[in-house]
Amino acid sequence: MDQNRSDEPFESTDQSSLEELRRFLFKESCRLKNQESALDDQWLKLEKERTLLKEEIDKAGKKLQEQRAEFEHDRSFFDQKMQILKDGYDKLSNDRKALEIEKKKIMQERIMLQEDLANAEVKLQEQSAGLMNVLFKGADTPLSLKKRYKALMKIFHPDNVKGDDELVQWLNIEYSKLKQEMENSLGDQASQQ
Repeated sequence: MDQNRSDEPFESTDQSSLEELRRFLFKESCRLKNQESALDDQWLKLEKERTLLKEEIDKAGKKLQEQRAEFEHDRSFFDQKMQILKDGYDKLSNDRKALEIEKKKIMQERIMLQEDLANAEVKLQEQSAGLMNVLFKGADTPLSLKKRYKALMKIFHPDNVKGDDELVQWLNIEYSKLKQEMENSLGDQASQQ
C-alpha cells in the first residue's frame, strides 16, 4: 500500500510535467556532475598545493635544522674560544701575581744585599785601614813615608808576580791621605812658629 502511495503522485501528473521533471533532473544531474568535477579539480589542485607546501615545509625544516646545527657548532666553537681566553687570562693573572711576589722577594733580597755590601765595604775599609796602618807603621816623616810607599809598590805592583791591582789602589789612597795629613801638620807647625 505504501508502494501505491509513492506511485500515486507520478500517475496523476501528466506526461509533459514528467518530461519537464526529467529535464530538470538531467540538468541538475549534469550541473552536479560538473560541480563534482570542478570540486574534484579543486581537490586535486589543493592536494598538489598541500604536497608542495609540505615539501616546502620539509625543506624549510631541514634548512632550519641545518642552521640550528651550524649555530650550535658556531656557539660551541665560540664557547671553546671564550674558555681558552678565560683560561689564558686567568693564567696571565696568576703569572702576574707570581711575578709581583717574585719582584717583592727580589727587591727584599736586593735591599739585603745592598746592606750586606755596605757592611762588607765598611768591614773592608776597616780591615784595609788596619792593613794600611800596619804597612805604613813607623813612617812618621814625609821622606820615610815616600820610601815605604816605593818599597811597597815594588812588592805589590801589578807587573810583579805577586802584584795586586786592588791592593795598589788602596796603597795609593792611603799614601795620598797620609801625605796630605803630614803636609797639613807640617804646615800647621810652621805657621805656629
